[in-house]
Parts: sequence; structure tokens; C-alpha cells
Amino acid sequence: MDYGQKYIYQIFFKNELVQSTGDHFQQLFNRLMINSNSNFQKIEVQGAIGDRKCDGYIKGEGIFYQVYGPKGYNLSDTTQKSAINKFEEDLTGLLKHIESGYWEELKEYVFVIKSHRGYFPDLIEKVKDLESKFPEIKLTIYDIDSLMSVFSQLADSKISMVANTFIPNPDFDSVNYKIIGDIIKHLTVNGHSDNLDITKDPPNFSAKINFNGICNFYGSNLNIASYSLPQLDDYLSSYGDTEISDYLCSIFKELYESAKIIYPTDSNLQFKHILENCRSSNTHKDEIKVYESNSYIIMAKYFETCDIFEEPK
Repeated sequence: MDYGQKYIYQIFFKNELVQSTGDHFQQLFNRLMINSNSNFQKIEVQGAIGDRKCDGYIKGEGIFYQVYGPKGYNLSDTTQKSAINKFEEDLTGLLKHIESGYWEELKEYVFVIKSHRGYFPDLIEKVKDLESKFPEIKLTIYDIDSLMSVFSQLADSKISMVANTFIPNPDFDSVNYKIIGDIIKHLTVNGHSDNLDITKDPPNFSAKINFNGICNFYGSNLNIASYSLPQLDDYLSSYGDTEISDYLCSIFKELYESAKIIYPTDSNLQFKHILENCRSSNTHKDEIKVYESNSYIIMAKYFETCDIFEEPK
């Protein structure tokens, strides 16, 4: 896996962490830890017994995790304010269970909170206070960036599984007209738009990629795909519908607008959204590569000739 692919997986998984709440955040944490350490044991709540103040631990190493990602939290306020008290409450609760004969010796306590903008000073002070009370225990805070550090160290074979997505390396050796036909059929059946405000003076291709902050992986693939535009234009001209090219343009504009709503601040996730919507969600994994390769070619045409992504100012 090259750096570009890994980067896309990283931003996809980080976005899922940021958007998750409650149990979903904990399930993402579990998925990450299970794939990063074979000794990690995830813990499920057991009726009235609960989870004995442990959301997961690394068996034989005495490293325990408590995960805090409340529902409907305010990123800069509620989560960390609550965490200041919850950190001590959950730690002392875990120690009581250990003293009662449950679990194993506690060597490190990791409190995982759903935040990625740094820690409140009072939270740091709380950790310092607890370190003085329990000097034999290593106390650690994990935020989303800490989890991403764990993610970046995963084996290539596990990255796709944890990110719950698949990003193939495209193959542009030849244009597959059958697949392009399938893509066009999918787009025209599922897309509905009459926005034909097509750009008359296309901007510089590379400048537009840079202006929108599209990563090297997507940008270079888009550039290479653009070399096949003459074949695509020949195919569209013989399609039997003189307006098919303009109609596809309007559909791509519609996809871009929806991508901006779903991912308002990340152009790479916007790009991925458009790319994935060029094929059926039921496409077999073995066929995704050929569909995405040919989708890049169609996207290259409308990246250049109409307003998917912003034009350089």
C-alpha cells in the first residue's frame, strides 16, 4: 500500500471517529484495538453487573481502557468537562473491582475521550493529581489523534478492515467501454438534475487539483485518467443521445453538491463520495477496481469542463 492510499484510509477513519457518538465510538475503538493487538479483550456490559469499569484491556499486560464518547456532545465543552470527573470516578471504580479479585493487576490506565483539539487544563491537572495518589499506575489520555497514531501503525492487510472501506489502485491501461456504459447507466438511472450551467472556460487542471486540496493519490489518478478523455469523448459521441454529455455533467454537479453537504470541510472525502456513487453499492469487491478506474476517466472530463470542485480564484 502506498502513502497516498494510506492517507485516504486515515482521513476516512478519522472522519468516522469524529462523527461517531456513544456506542458507535466505542465500537470503532474496539475494531481498532482488536486489529492492533491480538491480546486486546473487549468487554460487553453484563446486565446489573455492568462492565466492572472496564471497556477493554490487554490481557497479561495490565493495560485497561475506559472509553468516553457520549451522545450529542459538544466537542470543546461537554466531553472534556465530564471527563475531568469521570476519569477519577472510573479509575477508582476499576481499582475497587480489582481489589475484590476481578481482572488482573492494573499497570496502566488509559482513558479514551472523543476529542481532537487538545485537552482542557483542568483535565491535565486531574491526571497529575491522580498520578500523585497512584504513583504505581501509569495514567494516559487517548484522544482521536492518539487513536489515529495507533491506526497508522496497523499492518496494510488490516487498514482496510478497520477503516471499513476499500481503496484500490486504479488501472488505466485501457478504457473499458462496457464498464463505462454500466457507469453511465447507473448515473442516469439514479441521478436527476437539470442544472446545465457548464463552465465555458475550463481552468488549469493541475491548478484546480491544488486549489481544492485534493491529495496526491486522487490528483495523480485523475491526471492520468485525463489522458483517456479522447476515447471517452468518442464513446459519448456514438452513444445515440446528443445530450448525454451535458446530462452527465449536471448529475456530477448534483453529486458534488451532496458531497459538500455530507463532508463540508474535506475535499478528499467529497471526491471519494462522488467516486463511490459512480457504481452500485452492491458492486462485488473484485470488480471495484475496474469500475473506479473507468469512473476516474469520466470524473476527469467533468472535473475539467464543469463545476465539480471549485475553480481557482
